[in-house]
Amino acid sequence: MSKFSQRQTNWTSNNRKASLGKKLRKILLFVFLLFVLLWAGLVFIRSDFFSLKQIEIIGNERLSEEEIIDSLQVHLGDNVLQMNMSLLEERLLLIPRVESVKIERRWPQILQVELAEREVLALIPFQEYFLEVGTNGQILGSAPQALDPALPLLTGLAPVTVAVGEYILHTQLLDKVKEICSGLEEEKLMVSEINVANENNIILITLDGLTVWFGEKDFAKKTRILAQIMGQLDIRQKEGYLDLRVATAPAFHITEN
Repeated sequence: MSKFSQRQTNWTSNNRKASLGKKLRKILLFVFLLFVLLWAGLVFIRSDFFSLKQIEIIGNERLSEEEIIDSLQVHLGDNVLQMNMSLLEERLLLIPRVESVKIERRWPQILQVELAEREVLALIPFQEYFLEVGTNGQILGSAPQALDPALPLLTGLAPVTVAVGEYILHTQLLDKVKEICSGLEEEKLMVSEINVANENNIILITLDGLTVWFGEKDFAKKTRILAQIMGQLDIRQKEGYLDLRVATAPAFHITEN
């Protein structure tokens, strides 16, 4: 091999080594910069910039803000980025009164909670309290007095030890009570009591003290009939009940002394 060829080979080999060295330095520099960026990002994420400063609650009427915040299990100063929104929503849905909830971050330091409370269907007198029954048949809470005079009292249930969150109305009876309440609301009628002791003949007591035998079905139709004849019966001097078990044949029966 000539000296020129050997020099050319050495030059090519050195050139390749230099090229590989440059590539290696670039790779190491890239890895270093990436590490610095990740470290800086992690420090920024964990900084006070994302510390929770405020919890905005929208839609609560009966639920207190304290009860909602306690159920969230978050505290001011917690990192907003590290919070799991789905988990927080699940915690609030464990409250019987909460029907739906949506939680969002409002950057960088605010948590917004928007919820809808379950509608109260009726009240159940229990000892010295009134139990609020939701449209799902579940006991939503209790109150020392009836907060809404438009809500009927639900009576005739077997005496049981009840707790908030317990389901007290089975499906068939719940559907009947919901249909009755819906019909009363549509006809703008108010009753003081719905007695469900006999599911084959649910009894209503109007605000005027009129007893109405409502039967076991066709409640929407019967509430329309009741609305038409309310005020036409003089019950002040007569003791009896209005029989609407057969919607097509309403009748007032006088109770004999």
